[in-house]
Amino acid sequence: MHMQLEMMLVLEGSLYAYIDGQKHLLETGDMTFVFPNCIHGRASVGQQPARVAIAAVVPQLTGQFSQTVLHFRPQTPILSAGDVTPAVLHAFDQLLELSREVNQGQYAEILIQSYMQIILGWTLPRFQLVQKENKGFSSIQKAVDYILKNYTQPITLESAAEAAGVGKNHLSAAFSKHMGMSFNQYVNNIRLHSARETLQYTDKSITEIAYACGFGSLRTFNRLFSDRFQQTPSAYRCSLLEERANKE
Repeated sequence: MHMQLEMMLVLEGSLYAYIDGQKHLLETGDMTFVFPNCIHGRASVGQQPARVAIAAVVPQLTGQFSQTVLHFRPQTPILSAGDVTPAVLHAFDQLLELSREVNQGQYAEILIQSYMQIILGWTLPRFQLVQKENKGFSSIQKAVDYILKNYTQPITLESAAEAAGVGKNHLSAAFSKHMGMSFNQYVNNIRLHSARETLQYTDKSITEIAYACGFGSLRTFNRLFSDRFQQTPSAYRCSLLEERANKE
């Protein structure tokens, strides 16, 4: 759960997406659109993880669609591969390219808005939009909010349950049902994605990044990163450097 509009394209393979309590099977070429403050997670199908591309944009950079993004959500936030138009794919690819640039330039926000208006202009008519209900935070929303604020520190199921005002067994079952993963897996995913962004945009050492993102040891960080992204943190950083060198 976060304040961004998150778009995910399945590049290869299959996975389950859990969005607002609904489970969806995604195949190659499918896209998901998770609007701000929607509970979501994903899980692999079988042993081989799917390859995905993800772009996340704050509502303010969606141009004329910002109020729609803030106050509505798709009833079924999935586009099958056949409904993903070439225009949407091209704009999505451009967003990904822009996100990889270290120095994005003064016109980056204008470009992002342009790409997002292309994407949403093509996709929103294909969704049935419903107004978001404002019933206050559920227990899992409170737990996710607690995790996002504290993932750089040692946190436990017990501390998150206390913050959410529920028992730890209740919270554990809620994560399995609504997120498709355990509490610890969710926390580690948050930490891993934060670490990957830090590897991409800073020159901090891998050891420094591991501890800054909440991992208890460098060994644990290396193992979990390799399991999640199919390469070590150092290999990931090297691939980024090679990619930038090839562009120069």
